[in-house]
Amino acid sequence: MKKTNNDPINRLIDCIRFQFAKDRKLKYKIALVVIILIGATGIHMKSSNADTIKLDKTEKVKEKERPQGTDEFYIDISGAVNSPGVYKVKKKTRVFELIEKAGGLKADANLDALNQAEFVQDGQKIVIPSNGGGDSNKESEDKSNNDGGMININLADKSKLMSLPGVGDAIAQRIIDYRKDHRFSKVEDLKQVKGIGDATFEKLKNMITV
Repeated sequence: MKKTNNDPINRLIDCIRFQFAKDRKLKYKIALVVIILIGATGIHMKSSNADTIKLDKTEKVKEKERPQGTDEFYIDISGAVNSPGVYKVKKKTRVFELIEKAGGLKADANLDALNQAEFVQDGQKIVIPSNGGGDSNKESEDKSNNDGGMININLADKSKLMSLPGVGDAIAQRIIDYRKDHRFSKVEDLKQVKGIGDATFEKLKNMITV
């Protein structure tokens, strides 16, 4: 009979059959080994999953125990509000929310001169103006006039701003428009307004305050 390339495989199969025929318990031994291996694998996987769940629970507990920042600060509000005073507010509080804390606006409050959507800042002083030149307007005017002869760029009206060197009607209006959404925290912030360059700022920096 002619041999083929499959002869080695056939011999291996015949050998296995011979061993099974010689020792009938061999197949049970092999089955037992397979069962043991499967069981060990299952136990290992269960243990790994348990460790993962335990780790997740530990991380969640640590997250709960981690202190949360309050991000709170104080704002002083006065003028045409029902309950002026100093209030503690959270970060990203807007002017209208602060007004609500202060008991709401008075009937003569000038809403046209107020940006209620603006974010408040730590330590900020907010004066709510009133119509007809009420006490709140007088308070702003007095503060602007009592800064040692310097002009407060956060409070001065257009005519006072135009008294500064290099500031005309257009730039004065830009300053007023700018402070509706921002507060000058330092005099150098004035250079953020279009038209106020280094040369102009040098001329007026000793005449202004915030």
